[in-house]
Amino acid sequence: MAKDHYVAQTYLRGFGLAKNSNLVNVVRKSNLSRQNSIPVKSICYEIDWSSNEYFSENPRVVEDFLKLFEPKWTDCVIRIESGTYDATTKYFMSGYLAYLRTCTPTAARLGRSSLSDIVKHLYDVIEEKEMTNPETKYRDAIETIRNYGGIEVEIQKAFPKAMGINSLISIQKVLATSPWIVFKNETEVQFLTSDNPVCLQYWNASQCDFYCPLNPRLAIVIHPLRDTEPREDDYLGTLKSDGVEMLNRLMVQSAEDKVIFNEYSGIEDLVREYQDYRIELQTFSIPVAKGNLIIHQQKPVKSRISETGIK
Repeated sequence: MAKDHYVAQTYLRGFGLAKNSNLVNVVRKSNLSRQNSIPVKSICYEIDWSSNEYFSENPRVVEDFLKLFEPKWTDCVIRIESGTYDATTKYFMSGYLAYLRTCTPTAARLGRSSLSDIVKHLYDVIEEKEMTNPETKYRDAIETIRNYGGIEVEIQKAFPKAMGINSLISIQKVLATSPWIVFKNETEVQFLTSDNPVCLQYWNASQCDFYCPLNPRLAIVIHPLRDTEPREDDYLGTLKSDGVEMLNRLMVQSAEDKVIFNEYSGIEDLVREYQDYRIELQTFSIPVAKGNLIIHQQKPVKSRISETGIK
């Protein structure tokens, strides 16, 4: 059985300690425990995470994708930091960013929830249609189901992961061709990261940016654009301490369990404040001519945190 890191050690070393980049500090939201100077190889993994039964010919096909992009990560960060990056840099970095958006435990959990909502909505529509049909053959069965509390939709864990793998190329294209803002952090406050490093920052109901810290002093924000929208240039941005703290709050709120850092004064208080937050689906149903348009937003909300069993 393979010990698969859903957040690469290559990425985590960017937040390693000055004396040893293979070591990081971690605070867990689930129990507020703090672990100092622990190996990056000991966190953010699950046994056989990269295996997927829906790819019968090659269950570990996602590794073929990762081999193209993960080894380029460190060089990409160096180029971003030095201001010498180009479209090729964005292409390689976007490959791994796409993975961090679609193939982590957070992404898998949200995928199951989203699919469950869609299937449940479809069943409710069909059920209501049958109950309004006087000639339906299913009235007794539907009433029995209702009397016993209705249906629950259970999505197999591997299925949303398979969907995430299938979407990697399309998401990479959007990230690589959209405008980036590079933030160099020269404040006294360092960037934090987590076991869910690529967060969404919503500006309105339909628009959000991708945020990912690259190391304690460097981060990127990507404004995703559709193919039909005009391309924009990249920018170099500056942040004051309150801006860094705002992004750190988003990171802690969005973490599945582990907040990862090099150095941060008052980290326990920050994690305690947002201990009960995690990313959940916010679902909106908009009536249209032939049914309903279901819109999902992934936002950090106050929610009961449970043990996942993931390292």
